[in-house]
Amino acid sequence: MKFAIIGAGYIAAIHARAIQNCGAQVEAVVEKYPDKAAAFAGLFGIDRQYSSMEELLKDGGADAIVIGTPNFLHAPQALAALQAGIPVLVEKPMAMNASEAAQMLSASRKSGAALMVAHCWRFDEDVLWLKGQVPRIGGVIRTKGYGVHVHWGPAGWFTQKRLAGGGALADMGIHALDTARFLLGDPQPVSVYAKIGTYYKDFDVDDTGTLLVTWENGATSYIESGWWQPHSDGAEAATQLYGLQGFAQLFPTLLELPDPENQRVEILKSGFKFPRKEHCPQSMYDAQMAHFIQSINDKTVPMPGGEEGLVNMKVVDAAYRSARIGKVVEMHATSDK
Repeated sequence: MKFAIIGAGYIAAIHARAIQNCGAQVEAVVEKYPDKAAAFAGLFGIDRQYSSMEELLKDGGADAIVIGTPNFLHAPQALAALQAGIPVLVEKPMAMNASEAAQMLSASRKSGAALMVAHCWRFDEDVLWLKGQVPRIGGVIRTKGYGVHVHWGPAGWFTQKRLAGGGALADMGIHALDTARFLLGDPQPVSVYAKIGTYYKDFDVDDTGTLLVTWENGATSYIESGWWQPHSDGAEAATQLYGLQGFAQLFPTLLELPDPENQRVEILKSGFKFPRKEHCPQSMYDAQMAHFIQSINDKTVPMPGGEEGLVNMKVVDAAYRSARIGKVVEMHATSDK
């Protein structure tokens, strides 16, 4: 399978390694800065370099496309590829807003080309272990999750609203949001309340956020997002789940199962080390890419696909609106299938 990667930055390199680790080929790179394109091509042995999607699509020869560009380019680039019948793996956040995400999902369904959103934590070994253990803690009443950078934050386009759409919530909070939703079984949201602001740096996007999401299954998720924060109670995507029969958490990953009869609490540890040598290991991205490739080969809808990405964008949009108006934003608990 021959891939084209759109973008030549940090995340594009991670995806390129994942492609090669899965036994596929990075055939082309699209990058408007020639020096960056040349360096990226040299690093991964890429023969073809383009400055635009239009040039790539005109030449053809790509079986799938990975989009790792600034957020404002996600929708137009994905739409161009999907309308040409080429499967797309797009970085998170899926788009600038839910309206763009809906267009992408529609284009995928119309052309039949697979659309996957890179919510990478769904492929992490700790997350998958905990997902299998969730039934042991009974019905989940509430969750807490964290998408926070402590003492640092990104620069460049990430901090510009016209290029990124949002700030720490769109960049980091969405990891916490998607991880919680995945562990809960992908319920639909029914309401969102958020307090979002910019306090630590001079940006026109947010660097601090807290939100409450109520899901159709009755659970409530509390989510923190942030850049340049003085502290975080958990690592990226760290999640706590409070169930009727116990407690579960990611990082460190374990279960606490009360045993009233013996007046003790059983601690069931995952066996995975924490802190980890690499908190965001390459293996997680390799597993994500393997799923994308298998979905293409099997002609199945990848998970997380456009529908999951769209739900997340709807929650993000609702959170920003809630913060603006100072009220709960009600949502319809309906699927977009």
